[in-house]
Amino acid sequence: MRNVFDFLFLLRAISATTPPTPIKMRSLQSNRAKFSTLNQIFSHVSFDLPDPPTISQSGLDLTITELSCQDLVVEDISLDHKFVSDTSQLLDIDISGLQVSCDFRWEYRWTIFNGRGDGKATLDRASSAGITLDFHSADYDILPPKHVTIPNDKCTSNIQIDNLDFDGDGLGIIAGIINLFENLIKRVVEGELGKLVCEELADLGDDELDNILAMISDEIEVYLQPLPDDFSNPLYQETNILNDISDEKGALVNFQEIETLAGEWIQKALEQLDSLLGSGTSSNNGQNDLGINELIRSSLLDDQGEFSIDPSLISGFFSDENSNNIIFEGHDKLTETTMSLVSIRVQGLDTFKELDLLNVVGNYTVRNLLKMERLTFFIELEATMMASSLSSSFIDASNAKPITEVFTIAFTANDIEIDFTILLALNEMTLGTIQLGSMLHTTNILPCLFSAIDKASFTGLALTVTDLVPPTMTGFLDRGIDQIMSSGATALFNMYEKALIRAMPNFFQLFVRDVINDYIDGVVSLLGKCPDTKPPMSGFVDFRDLFLDPDDALASGGSGDAPYGNVIPWIMDIIDDQLFSADESGQLSVNELMVRPLTKSQSGIEGSLHFNGTLIDLNKRQVTRKIWTSFADNLRLRLSDLHLSGLDSMRVPTEILSPKSSSAHTLENKISIGVTENVSITDNSDSLRASFGFELLVGGENSPLAMNNLMDLELIVPSLDILAMLRATVEVDRLMKFPLKDITNVDCWISTLWSSKNSGIESDAGVAIEYLNMVLDDGMMVNASCISCTNQMLNQFNSVLSFLEDQEWISNIRSRAILIGSQLARGEWVQGMIAKQIDSSSRRCPHLNFENSMPLAQKYQKFETTREMVDGVLYGGMTLVQVIAIVMAQKHTGVDLPPPVDIVVSGADKTELIDLTDLGSILSWGDMVLDEARTYLGGVVESKRGEQVLGITNLLQSLILDDDGLLKIPIIDKGFIAGGVELSLYNVTLVGLDSFAKFEVLKTSGPQAFGNIIRLDKLGVTLRMGLSVEDPNTEQLRRLNTNKLETITVSLIFKDVEIDTSVMLALDRELMRSMKLGSILSIDNISSCLFSTIHAIGIQKLVMTLGNIDEFSIAGFVSAATQQEIDDFTAAVFTNYKPMIIESLPAFTATVVRPLLNNVLQYFMEKAKREGGACREPDESLTGIVDFRDLFLSQSKSVALLGSGLPKYGDLFRVLHSFIDDVISATNDLGQSNINDLIISKLTDNQSNSTGALFFPGKLFGQEFDIALNGLNA
Repeated sequence: MRNVFDFLFLLRAISATTPPTPIKMRSLQSNRAKFSTLNQIFSHVSFDLPDPPTISQSGLDLTITELSCQDLVVEDISLDHKFVSDTSQLLDIDISGLQVSCDFRWEYRWTIFNGRGDGKATLDRASSAGITLDFHSADYDILPPKHVTIPNDKCTSNIQIDNLDFDGDGLGIIAGIINLFENLIKRVVEGELGKLVCEELADLGDDELDNILAMISDEIEVYLQPLPDDFSNPLYQETNILNDISDEKGALVNFQEIETLAGEWIQKALEQLDSLLGSGTSSNNGQNDLGINELIRSSLLDDQGEFSIDPSLISGFFSDENSNNIIFEGHDKLTETTMSLVSIRVQGLDTFKELDLLNVVGNYTVRNLLKMERLTFFIELEATMMASSLSSSFIDASNAKPITEVFTIAFTANDIEIDFTILLALNEMTLGTIQLGSMLHTTNILPCLFSAIDKASFTGLALTVTDLVPPTMTGFLDRGIDQIMSSGATALFNMYEKALIRAMPNFFQLFVRDVINDYIDGVVSLLGKCPDTKPPMSGFVDFRDLFLDPDDALASGGSGDAPYGNVIPWIMDIIDDQLFSADESGQLSVNELMVRPLTKSQSGIEGSLHFNGTLIDLNKRQVTRKIWTSFADNLRLRLSDLHLSGLDSMRVPTEILSPKSSSAHTLENKISIGVTENVSITDNSDSLRASFGFELLVGGENSPLAMNNLMDLELIVPSLDILAMLRATVEVDRLMKFPLKDITNVDCWISTLWSSKNSGIESDAGVAIEYLNMVLDDGMMVNASCISCTNQMLNQFNSVLSFLEDQEWISNIRSRAILIGSQLARGEWVQGMIAKQIDSSSRRCPHLNFENSMPLAQKYQKFETTREMVDGVLYGGMTLVQVIAIVMAQKHTGVDLPPPVDIVVSGADKTELIDLTDLGSILSWGDMVLDEARTYLGGVVESKRGEQVLGITNLLQSLILDDDGLLKIPIIDKGFIAGGVELSLYNVTLVGLDSFAKFEVLKTSGPQAFGNIIRLDKLGVTLRMGLSVEDPNTEQLRRLNTNKLETITVSLIFKDVEIDTSVMLALDRELMRSMKLGSILSIDNISSCLFSTIHAIGIQKLVMTLGNIDEFSIAGFVSAATQQEIDDFTAAVFTNYKPMIIESLPAFTATVVRPLLNNVLQYFMEKAKREGGACREPDESLTGIVDFRDLFLSQSKSVALLGSGLPKYGDLFRVLHSFIDDVISATNDLGQSNINDLIISKLTDNQSNSTGALFFPGKLFGQEFDIALNGLNA
């Protein structure tokens, strides 16, 4: 650091224009006040001058001895710097207003007279002196000064004695003679004093100053030379040194392969760090600023924007034992001086304008680039000066006290660029075996990290400065000294500025870099041993001691002994102070310091995140099951382009990982986002907003459901509050012994959570959610807009959303979803999955021995549903069906009904089709049966109850309807049991089948077409189920301790229903004739056999109209509150949308239902024609005579009558026999079988015009019959 002292010494030499001498203060004018304090110092100092030679003139010899001066006064000292040329700069030093009082002994000899005595001389204040110093450089543009001269050895002095007084023995006349020679004596004394002044001034330009300049020049010129390769190449050490280190000590951490070693998260973390520190944010003054500047302001700088450096860190470079921060000590003939550092302050640390960190340039080397606008250093120094105590000193200040002066040097550098590379050779094995417990103490961090360093050094350090501002010095006791020191410093700065700027990069590369590297080597050598982790501690981590300061931990119930070190509490304190402190509006600092920079780096907008592309894509590109192609060929549900905004509105109260005083293992977490008051959402930019693209694609050329709707959905939440209580048992031993090599291994972190009953807590899982709640502001809104919609009515979907908001449907769904999510998170099923994950992770963690990991649990809790979950699902299902109905109704309202479609008959010219208008050509009685059936079913008859009803109603009442006119269809499928839910399907009841008002069916409109018109006063369906939930928390199970099924009924009832349809059916005559009876004796084969004879089938027209929707309801199981919410929602839908739904139904059935049914019919027709799907041949293994027991009777009845019981002949006759048996067994009030009225009376009346009688005219016998039924001989 020699060159630093050279500068200080040169500055001191220039400013020390005269030797300090003592004087007594006198009354001075105002201009003398510039140096009043300096003159006060001089008042305590005296100095002795050498004895001048004897003066002889006109026979008078006068000798002056013991010349001593004091009471020195200086009115002004000025420095004037001048540029002469590229090689010369002048410095004029002028001293004015010199006053001094001198005492002396005199002795004379004149002829025969002699005498001696004392004298006193006083200088006039007009006395002055000056000198010019010429500093020479070969070229000031590139080189510093190297030589100084005094032009013409010129020193000007104007010393004037104001008064001379003599006093002594034997003066008498002789004294008068001496007074006569006063002018002569004045000139002599003035000359001596002037000579002294000039000699002292001339010393400023003597050889010593030349030597100093030469030394400084030589030092600077070293840094103006080209750098050697080992300094200019930042990879030199990596290439030429590290191979030996790695061979000797083992593998080093290769930064080029860091992702392979630790995963991509490190690179991502570095990118986020670079983005956080280097991205721009809006500062308080509205200017765009880097994140690092905001971070430095909030964490390092004081209110004046300054950073203070401990002076001992600098003074330590000057002395190993330096308790007083001394940086300079000097002792010469004049003074003894000590200079020490008082303070160092830096301004401008928050002026970074570019930041590029941790760029890997080699296997073990990283490069960093910093650019700053300015740096200003304020160095406060304390100088203590006293008179020299050397034996050769000519100053006498035995009565003077030491003078202490505190002054400040300020200098500024503008447009700074620091480019530095660091070689860091980290021993991979040593670093990896460091245990986390050792790193949890701040005193251990550096030793532990240094222990893994095989080599660390700066391999490149370049600093360039565009502009240096001349330094200023302030704070001296006199403003005159301030002026002198500043002027001198400015003069020196002007002489050295350009050379220093040129030398600075190499100065840092050579000198500063070596100093830093020497310091690093010393620190690594001194601290490079990582303390061992304390002996293993049993039990589980007490979060109060882990996260809190000892005092707070003790107050909260912890031990307060900091058993896990002080690093984590220190980090938590920083997080709390820097990130979670709030402003006056309650907004947290984390918004400014982290959220806004991070979000802006990701999306370009502060507080927003934008995830382009697909988030969720449920895409069924090709439907494989052919039956489903009737509805769609491909399906796609896609969520994309997620936008989140308002994320920078985190506010109080927010707490993260806050220990609870009541529990050692519980952490409380609160997150609050959004506004704190109810304000208009449209005017509030702090609301949390989420928007995403929602695409629903149903593909298929022939699908009536085909659509491609792309919508933008937006959710606006004015405020969101999340509260979560986590309970976790982290094993102390596993945490403290956690090796750094597995720091990125998620399994190892999970394995610290001990999921054993030894934990002493209720749950076996190592982590559990004790409480979870989410509170959303009631002002939450949902908006939707079409980006590209084939359903144009979706452009009006916001009106539906407004309706849903008015009915509180969105808030109800939200609250139920939150409740279900909370129950799931706290349920044993989730805890079981957590426990299973911990078990598995313990086995996958590399540093854990398999034998020491806990045994895998034999059984984990299955998913169990709660009553609230099922209640919420039922609410969502019942209401969502109605929302879908509204959307479909919007699409089909006002749509014109399409004309009947033509069904193309393929191959009609090659086949003979059955003519539906002439069934008699096939069966002689076919047309008769059809006409009679139509007449009866559509005509009015008297029912057994005496009511006038249609024949179809009477038939259904007689055959299948109960006394209430309902058709109850039992469901064989008993439902399912899963997740603690048991669902049993009891029956489906068709309502209104006794209310036919019109029944015109099978009215042929062509050879292959017939129409149907059906009208009912009421038509509906009721689904009756049994439902139970294994929920030990419900009052029902606590009371009954049983899982008894509760009945739940869902009903949909229409009024005034009319169905108008026409069907085209092309049946092949020959295929029908050739069909074998045995092929259709099994009910499963009937459809395929019939479809195999069809050339074409389709619904040409289907229109359904309603007069009213009478009921849509659910009853049973759901809570009273849910029942009321469903009822209220249905009532609102009926009030607002029922007319639209009823109006849209004809178009919906004509344009959607009809094509869907046609597609399904087409599927079955094609299936029947494919191989394996056609009508199957009868079983050829059947021989002999038919066993009627197996033909007609059920298995049990057949076996009872000694039959085989096997369905050898199919099940058709068994079903018909059972049906007929039921009909015959039913009797009327007279005990007669109902078959008389249903069949016999009608057939006999039709044949003979007499009920119950048959008439066969003509010959009864003699005609031959040949009946051949394939498969059966009878």
